[in-house]
Amino acid sequence: MNKLSGQFISAIHDYQYLMERHYAEKSTLKLVSDRYALSGEERSVLFRGVITKEVVKKRKNKLIARPESGSSFIIDGYNVIRTVGSYLTGNLVFVAMDGFIRDVSEIHKKSVKDDIVFRAVDLILVTLKSLQPINVLFYLDMPVSKSGELADYISRSLSSQELTGNAETVHSPDHHLKKAEMGIVCTSDSVIIDECHLSVFDLARRTLDLHFSPEFICLTDST
Repeated sequence: MNKLSGQFISAIHDYQYLMERHYAEKSTLKLVSDRYALSGEERSVLFRGVITKEVVKKRKNKLIARPESGSSFIIDGYNVIRTVGSYLTGNLVFVAMDGFIRDVSEIHKKSVKDDIVFRAVDLILVTLKSLQPINVLFYLDMPVSKSGELADYISRSLSSQELTGNAETVHSPDHHLKKAEMGIVCTSDSVIIDECHLSVFDLARRTLDLHFSPEFICLTDST
């Protein structure tokens, strides 16, 4: 998918119409997807990208376009790394109605390869350096394989980039991000965005914009 077809735009309008009226999400997704014979990729875009107007407004109020220099970043490590890595792998990455980028990697049922993960980290750190933060903290999911190795790599790479900060493995990054009281949260995870108390920055999007200047499919163009 490299653009929004007329049929898919109609599916977006129908899905949002029903979601605005509080129809059950799962059954609504199946109904609309079946009606328009959507592909797996299109179904994923619909599910992850189409959002009610009330929620869009709340999320955009939290979203900051460019943090001030000297900011502290609290990063949802795997969310940001996997989004960047998904783009590097060639998966579709798009701008959802709330202004955050998301990908459709879950339909491919493959984990991002180690070399892509490390390349994504390197690109993210270069992007962070350009933002001149005072401190950077990555949270990684402890149960995920090789999280400890990745945390060590990120911590060493932060130092080599002359950035202050480190990476930690924790049982629930979501909990730490939702409860954080200082800094800027970096994620595109909908639940974290909705429940955290801080401003949110789309670090994955900034990373891809800085290094590749991609022309994302943008669901706001369908409204």
